[in-house]
Amino acid sequence: MIKTKLPVIVLRNLVLLPNGEIKLELSNDIDKEIITNSVNNHDSYVILVSTLSLSNENIDISELPNTGIIGKITSYFDLPNNHLRITISGVNRANIFNYVDTGKSKLDAVIGPAIYEEESVDETEANLRLLKREFAGYISITQSISNSIIIKMNEEVSLDKLTDIVANILPLSFEKKNKFIYMTSPIKRSNDLIKYIAEEKNISYIEKKLDESVKKELDKSQKEFILKEKLRAIKEELGEKDDKDEEINEIAKKSIYDNKLNKISDNLYLSNRQIEILKRYEIDYKNGEGRIITNICLYDEYIYSVEEIVADGVSDYAITVYNEQGKFEKTIEMSDYKDDVFNTAISQIYVNGQYLFITNFMDTTLIGSIEDGEIKKIQLEKNLSIAQNSMPSYKNPVLYMRESSIFYAFDEEKGKLLKYDISEDFESYYISYMAQDNKGGVWMYLTDENNEEVRKFHYFAKEEF
Repeated sequence: MIKTKLPVIVLRNLVLLPNGEIKLELSNDIDKEIITNSVNNHDSYVILVSTLSLSNENIDISELPNTGIIGKITSYFDLPNNHLRITISGVNRANIFNYVDTGKSKLDAVIGPAIYEEESVDETEANLRLLKREFAGYISITQSISNSIIIKMNEEVSLDKLTDIVANILPLSFEKKNKFIYMTSPIKRSNDLIKYIAEEKNISYIEKKLDESVKKELDKSQKEFILKEKLRAIKEELGEKDDKDEEINEIAKKSIYDNKLNKISDNLYLSNRQIEILKRYEIDYKNGEGRIITNICLYDEYIYSVEEIVADGVSDYAITVYNEQGKFEKTIEMSDYKDDVFNTAISQIYVNGQYLFITNFMDTTLIGSIEDGEIKKIQLEKNLSIAQNSMPSYKNPVLYMRESSIFYAFDEEKGKLLKYDISEDFESYYISYMAQDNKGGVWMYLTDENNEEVRKFHYFAKEEF
């Protein structure tokens, strides 16, 4: 077996799998030395290991795993604040035979290729087709999937590659995603992923049922919407169609999950739905040079366009705000959150008045307030989900950590999240899903941590938390 030695990068509470990509901002000299060593002496290759238990100060070799991911540094450049920004692409799994302490908290690892299991060609092909079909179904019910991911899905891929692509995207906990590092059987990985996708679909079904229950009590804004729709219907009966109304109706008929991509420019792909929205607001989406629209959010007749702006090989991020006439209003700079939030594509964006909630595909959520054209961070959390119906209708949205006992209620007056722990009241249960009603109360879907088949609902009135 061929062995080689590579410098080690330790990822804390973060997982990079093959066929994935992460962006890191390094600030201390030791980290910079590791990167310099990799670029100068190892053709820009490193070995990445993931752990949850390590402190930031010390590395105990005994705590490090014996399997890691070979990564390729694809870009690196110095920032004005003397930090170093790097992009690393996951290449392949590797066995780690031993670690070598090179001094000053730096490590090398002696590695060899991971040994993959021999598997049936027919079974592999069957799992590939099934995973593609199930993941396509997941895409259809997800609010937004990165355009680049959809493009990859349409390419010819092996089961080995596809499982890693899907595992990088799904909103999995650190523990679940980390498990895939050690699984050398693509069939086993696909079986687990199909199960996880089924769980996400089940949650979506529950969301629909809860949504139907919650919407029996309509708030003022919902009633106004229905009245407007009735008025529109009356106009149609009287032959008084408005061209603008007709255009809106046609857009509404289209699925918001229409993921068919259209190449606008070399670096800009948009779905039919995104194009319809941009046309409705008369926004010049065709001028895509140096600009990539990654997500769109509508709130109170304003459109919020999440954009990656590329100049001189450097990516910057901003949210551009347009009014209902499609006129530019302002730019919300996101430069402070490039590596916290924009290290992967944005999966969700919600705007609630002056507050903004952004979640990326690595399940990191930024909650911030919009002040003077910039985002002021309120809280940054991993594995945070937004309760169904919380946005954009309510001033006190509820957020929760899936597969935990923790949820948060947003206090608008204090401008912060208030933390609640239900572990004492519901011992051995964790939160699988939450939905909010128009009175601020929440429905909880609880799952027994010892028996996945044991589930129950619980309701909290607003005054209870």
